[in-house]
Amino acid sequence: MEHRLSELLQSNCAIGEEDIAHISDICSESTEELDRLNSQILQLQLSLQSVTIKRDELQTKLGVYRAALSPLRRCPTEIFQQIFTWTLPPFPVLSFDEGPLLLGRVCSRWRSISISTPELWSAVHVTIPEALHTYQGFNRKCEELRHCLSTWLGRASMLPLHISVFSRNENSYQEDVSQVALTLQVLVPLCQQWKYLSLQVPASCLSVFSELQGIDVPLLESAIIACSDSNHFVLESTNYHPSFLETAPSLRRLNLGDAGPLFRPVVPWNQLRFLSLGHNDWNFGSRELAHILTECTELRECELRIPARTDLVRSLSNPICLPHLERLSLNTDTTLMTEVLSQLCLPSLQRLHLDGYRAVLNSTVLASLRGMLHRSHCPLQSLKLDIQRSSSLTTSSVIDLLKTISSLKTLALMEGNICTHFPIIDEELLNALSDSEDLLCPRLEFIHLPDRFTFSELTLERFLAMRLDPSLEEVTTLQAAHIVSCRSGLADRFARFRDHVKIVEDIPYRSLPYGGRPMSRYLEYSDEY
Repeated sequence: MEHRLSELLQSNCAIGEEDIAHISDICSESTEELDRLNSQILQLQLSLQSVTIKRDELQTKLGVYRAALSPLRRCPTEIFQQIFTWTLPPFPVLSFDEGPLLLGRVCSRWRSISISTPELWSAVHVTIPEALHTYQGFNRKCEELRHCLSTWLGRASMLPLHISVFSRNENSYQEDVSQVALTLQVLVPLCQQWKYLSLQVPASCLSVFSELQGIDVPLLESAIIACSDSNHFVLESTNYHPSFLETAPSLRRLNLGDAGPLFRPVVPWNQLRFLSLGHNDWNFGSRELAHILTECTELRECELRIPARTDLVRSLSNPICLPHLERLSLNTDTTLMTEVLSQLCLPSLQRLHLDGYRAVLNSTVLASLRGMLHRSHCPLQSLKLDIQRSSSLTTSSVIDLLKTISSLKTLALMEGNICTHFPIIDEELLNALSDSEDLLCPRLEFIHLPDRFTFSELTLERFLAMRLDPSLEEVTTLQAAHIVSCRSGLADRFARFRDHVKIVEDIPYRSLPYGGRPMSRYLEYSDEY
């Protein structure tokens, strides 16, 4: 019967009454069996769901108890505080994606620890937004920023504060400049705790600090004043510089950036250990510069980035002696560079960097440099010439200069990162550095030179082989030779020198991080050589 039904179901023949009755009986029996199986599946699903719930509850309970046994749970709060401190950048920002605010989002205990650790809140970098005419919520956003800043610094308790404020605003009539001033007012009540203060803001906003005196900033050691607003029509006499700089008792490190033509700082120059003058608009000549340097008798590091002047007069008959100065970076034009070098006596100088796209290394600059070194009798260890060479300057003059610096360990001939037909480094100079009979710069450990096709590969290879020869270890150990190269295949040819030679395609450009955030809590000499 079933065989006949199977054949019938696979055809289009009409089904008889007897077959209809038989099929109806089969469907009825199958429906009952299907209902039974569905009921059984439902019971199994309910049972599985119950077991799964019990499993999940047990896993959760087990996880809680295992977490209670975690070594981190038993870790003392002091250890967390120390670790948290190590994770911070020098200047955290007001962001939930960084610094102590990010740590506080991990768990309630971490939040409690971070809030109760003043060291996490003692440094901050604030970037004040710019106002847009179409941005209706600007004032509200700045008000929230000030509230967050006040809360942040309040958690630092009575610790010394490291504060950096940055604003790109330059127009004193815009609404955003007034918001900068309101933000700076948040810092005034905390002036007794200032230790590091960086103000890269419009000069007109400095009037916020007009009532502060040196006695109000007893802890201030480092200060950066770099103003973006030099409009003398809107500046009053009280805005020329923060008056608290005049008598700040602990001030040791000072960086005066582009502060405008009317910016005339009065500071305790004789206290400073670090000084950076970088005024593109500061209207002073060699006489004023000489007066400043004469008073800086305790300087250890100095950076001078000064524009070309036309009112240069030799102001002093006696040299300016800075007995403790170890590092000097000079970036200016040829005339002022000559004048400054001619007036300096630096007996402790170890690192010298001459820079400036307006300057040219000519016989006058070289003579002033040689005179300064002869006058100083200094143990110069690092010389960086980031300057173009004059066409009239002979290589023998450069060689004669290097012969007088037997203590030199680092030599960087950068040529201002500009291709020139008269580079400092050429075949003659490279041969002089390779002469085994009269070894030039016998203590040289590091050299950085650009490859302008002014010397052959054979000469360069001879120089490297000579300087890296193990038999010369007692004379010199050239640890690294950086070469900015334009020649293909040079790396393969010098592969035998391994880590002693580094070939790069270009000179890296160094700058401050985006938003003017300082890289360190100390003002440091930025020369990498």
